[in-house]
This record gives sequence, structure tokens and C-alpha cells, in this order.
Amino acid sequence: MKTLKLRVLNPRMHNVIYMFDGKALKPKGDNMGHYVFNIETPADKVDILIIRRSPLRSRLWLVWQFLFFIVSLLGILDLQSKKLNKEAIYRATLYLSGEDEVDLKFDTDNSSNAFVELTTTLQVEERENKTLSDPLIVRRAKVLKILKIITYIVLLITLIIILILIKK
Repeated sequence: MKTLKLRVLNPRMHNVIYMFDGKALKPKGDNMGHYVFNIETPADKVDILIIRRSPLRSRLWLVWQFLFFIVSLLGILDLQSKKLNKEAIYRATLYLSGEDEVDLKFDTDNSSNAFVELTTTLQVEERENKTLSDPLIVRRAKVLKILKIITYIVLLITLIIILILIKK
């Protein structure tokens, strides 16, 4: 029986699905804030599939984004807006040798189109590692940005009118 310990070092990505040999696994956190997967298999290799889905793909995307906009104090504390229009996929095969460890990082280099960076001594056959751009998601991100700008303008006009009425 061979063992693979995979550690996700920056697990801040939402809507990420981890699949090992076709089975979806839920991550377990460690005391350092990382996700850890312990996979035991009799096979000599493990197929890894990691998919990040955009929250703008759901049917109720506008309702959810409106709620997040209000909760984040009108978008001031919104940290995920830059990653809303990015979906990504990573496919690889790891060839195991016994008890192995792999470290995984997301979006480490913004200049490249890579989604995941692996650090390991194992042989890795990487088949796909890219960030995808879906026209539907890009269009929805533009609509969201326009709605935020309109909201800020309406709030500014409302504040000006309130200040004028208070001074009278």
C-alpha cells in the first residue's frame, strides 16, 4: 500500500473541487491553516484533478453578489472580486514510490496562465494546468462592475442631497 500526503499551502480558493483517481475528497485542515489529503492506494500512480468554478456561473449569481456586496460594506471589504471571472483546471498523474509528500500552491505566478504549482520529488505527468476564460463569466463580471459603479454614484448623490437638506 502506497501513501500520498498532499498539502495545499494557500487554500483560500473557493469553489475548488479536489478529485483523486476519480473520487472527490473533502479537505482536512491542519494547525497551520493548510489543507491536507492522505491518500492510500495500492496503485503505482494517482490521477489528480483540481477544478475551480466561478461563483458567477450559478443561476442566482446576481442575488449572491448583491448579498456579498451589502455584507462587505458596499464592496469595500470585497477580497474575491478579482478572482470572480477566473475558472481553472489542473490534471496530472503522480507516480508514487512509497510514502510520498507533495506541496501544492494556487496561482503562484500571475504573469503565467498556470493555476497550480507542485513541489515534489515524484515524477509528475502534467496534462493540463491553466486558467480558463469563459465569455459568459467575463460578461457577468462586467455587468457586476457596472452595477457597483452605478450604486456608488447613487449613494454619492444621495449623500449630497442629504447634506443640502440638513444645511437648510
